[in-house]
Amino acid sequence: MRRMRRWEILLANLAWFLACLPGALAFLFAATFPRMAQRRLLRGLLKRATETKYGRLHGFERMVNNTGAFQSHPVADYEVFRPFVDIIQSGEPNILTSDAVTLLQPTSGTSAARKLIPLTAGLLRQFQAALAPWIASLYVLRPRLLLGRQYWCLSPNTLLGRVGSSAVPVGFPNDTEYLGTWQRWFAARLLVAPPELARVEDPATFEFLTLLFLVCERNLRLISVWHPSFLTLLLEALPRQVDRLASCLRTAALPSDLVLSANIRAALTKQLVPAPQRVSELARCVSGSDNQLLWLWPHLQVISCWAGRDAEPSLARLRVAFPGVTIQPKGLLATEGVVTIPWGFAGRHLAAVRSHFLEFIEVDTGQVKSVWELRHGGIYTVMLSTAGGLYRYHLKDRVRVTGFWAVTPTLEFLGRDGLVSDICGEKLTGADIESALEHFSKTTGISFQFAMAGPDRSGKTPGYVFVFETDGNVSVPPLEVCSQMLDELLQRNFHYAHARRLGQLRPLKILSVINATLIYQEALVRRGQRYGEVKFSALCKETYLVDTFKKYAQGPEMVTLKT
Repeated sequence: MRRMRRWEILLANLAWFLACLPGALAFLFAATFPRMAQRRLLRGLLKRATETKYGRLHGFERMVNNTGAFQSHPVADYEVFRPFVDIIQSGEPNILTSDAVTLLQPTSGTSAARKLIPLTAGLLRQFQAALAPWIASLYVLRPRLLLGRQYWCLSPNTLLGRVGSSAVPVGFPNDTEYLGTWQRWFAARLLVAPPELARVEDPATFEFLTLLFLVCERNLRLISVWHPSFLTLLLEALPRQVDRLASCLRTAALPSDLVLSANIRAALTKQLVPAPQRVSELARCVSGSDNQLLWLWPHLQVISCWAGRDAEPSLARLRVAFPGVTIQPKGLLATEGVVTIPWGFAGRHLAAVRSHFLEFIEVDTGQVKSVWELRHGGIYTVMLSTAGGLYRYHLKDRVRVTGFWAVTPTLEFLGRDGLVSDICGEKLTGADIESALEHFSKTTGISFQFAMAGPDRSGKTPGYVFVFETDGNVSVPPLEVCSQMLDELLQRNFHYAHARRLGQLRPLKILSVINATLIYQEALVRRGQRYGEVKFSALCKETYLVDTFKKYAQGPEMVTLKT
């Protein structure tokens, strides 16, 4: 595949910007008049759902012109929709929405069972209604993006095919499917990572190929990833892959040991052309003590990524690696829908009033508010009603109103409303831990007086630690056997397994600790709790408990557990 000329890159970027412009203007209009936009959106959702199985069951027909009646409809979590999704899996239409369900997208929920989110053409349009203003605003704020190419992370399909039989496809073959038809056409010419990368299942092969296509492109202007640790892991792998990358740059031939099907290998090879001039730039980049990555991508303008509290260590590395490059925090986005979009580079995020019908439960009072009723400084949890067939779906993301653009609020993500640990997008829940422990006990015949898991951010790569109480009475398999068994059980959580396979999380570790119950209790008392009020949980999201237990951990050869 020949390299694009500069004028071709410019024209493709201009065309992409112009394709996004109508959606951006429509969003600005909706943000100026959010009540009108939201009520119109809700009427459209309910009209299309009146003849569905779910709509008939809940009387949507009488709610079409009555927002108040709809807002008296019960708040729902995924378990309300699970039976309907099971019917969708069997191939039956008109269950949650009149639109055909083209795909079921897996994600993890608040239980050990995986969630499958229906994807429809209507839901794609709602995502596009949020993507268009974001993309258009990037071009306006950083016009030099028009002169170069972009990298968007294409997630490898590492877990597809593990969901059993389904009449509806499960998984997402290409992240750019969220774009509209014309936008996908422009993206195919401007994105440095070819879509075939999403079909590469081997993590090591995926890592090498991603690095290769990044290194091939000197005129890289935008990098868009979800969690910044994905990018920092790639950059840490760069020195290890220098020789193989240099060989590919000289010959445009892929290494024979890559785990690829013949079709994917052929398709990827067509994308490569020899680039010997990049070999010296690559060597110069990795030989410097400061790892001067801007020598590889001197025109880089923006890195778009998640910037929550858990992402700060990775963000700090990116700031060092790319001095002067703008890091734009992502908006609040879930598999189920989009809540906010980035607005400028100051970390402001506008409510996505043109995408879904948004409702907010006030944390202090429990009252339900519409988007135009929110108050400055108020803290809320989010509900979505979407064209994918989720109605008054409690997303359980907690947000604070930080200001307004016109009369549409800007929202700050505060965290999940519930027991969820999320270092790099894995969304590990207390229920995940409890389920793993239960299956471990059934398999080994060993039960625990005390068992807890928590995040551990020591070392280059974060991970999780299981802490068990021991008394030396019962000997069980070696540490590595126990940790491997529990790690595999935790990988029933879709996002945890994904992060493990990409190397964003290290393998699970185990600590055996005598008197762990007492240590746990005293640690919480020192932080202000009363002895009688200490509650034990299978998951602690904070790192201080793991750090405390490390001081009391027993020898590494065997784990001895109380039965």
